[in-house]
Amino acid sequence: MTFQQSAVTQVAQSDSGVSVKTQQENLTFDHCVIACGAWSKELLKDLN
Repeated sequence: MTFQQSAVTQVAQSDSGVSVKTQQENLTFDHCVIACGAWSKELLKDLN
C-alpha cells in the first residue's frame, strides 16, 4: 500500500481505474481515497 500527499487538480474514471492528476504528474490507481474536506465537492464534481 502506498500513501502519497499531493496537490490534486483532477480526478477521473479511466479504463484502468482512477486517474489522478497532480501538479507534478498523472497517476492511475485501482482504488483511491479522496480526503480533502470542503474541497471534495469541487474536485469530484465530474465523477458519476
